[in-house]
Amino acid sequence: MDDVGLYAMLSLIVPIAVIIVIIIGKMLRHQEIPDSRYTPFDQITGHAPVVFQEHKETKEDEDEAGDDKDKNEREGCCVLEGDGLYRKLLDEGIAGPQEIRGCSEEELRNFEMENNLRLPGSYRNFLLTAGHGAGRLLHGTDILWDQVTSLREAAEELLAENDESFTLPEDAFVFSMHQGYAFMYFLLSDGENPAVYMYVEGSGVPRKAYSSFDSFLLEELNLHSERQNGKSETA
Repeated sequence: MDDVGLYAMLSLIVPIAVIIVIIIGKMLRHQEIPDSRYTPFDQITGHAPVVFQEHKETKEDEDEAGDDKDKNEREGCCVLEGDGLYRKLLDEGIAGPQEIRGCSEEELRNFEMENNLRLPGSYRNFLLTAGHGAGRLLHGTDILWDQVTSLREAAEELLAENDESFTLPEDAFVFSMHQGYAFMYFLLSDGENPAVYMYVEGSGVPRKAYSSFDSFLLEELNLHSERQNGKSETA
């Protein structure tokens, strides 16, 4: 009778244990943190199911992430002002002098007048420095000025194709599109250094990815530098 009882107990415990192991495995797999050396769009192409899944984080993790974003914003205001972006592109080996081509003030002013809007100062600085050419910065992503002017329409089409209930706010300015299935935007009403939001195909509501445009740009520059240094160390 003892053997029969033992077998009965095992027949109940083993399936439950297997189920628990499967559930834990799925949880751990979904909680995987992407390699910090990847850009947001590297993560889109290589880790889409992970990057855009909303995770529950502890208060400590959220505070730490907030501190990092504040630090990037403070550094961005200093590093990227004036000719800082131009020098950063050169110093990090992202572009040569002949590859860095900015928009003209007249070009941007005409666009603003035609569309009755005012581009934020941080974004204008990027465009005036490298709006027509930024070397390998965000290579493969539509972010240059001749591409940007049609991106809002492309973003709205992407949302419609995926039957998303979300619609872009009236003052949303889409400044980048990656491979036709992911885009970033900011709100024109959000000041001179607006927060950046990201959407990827099928992800539902866009999420706030950066506290400011300068934070986004500075992180892209730093990540490129980290990848270059990693290649140099392994060479």
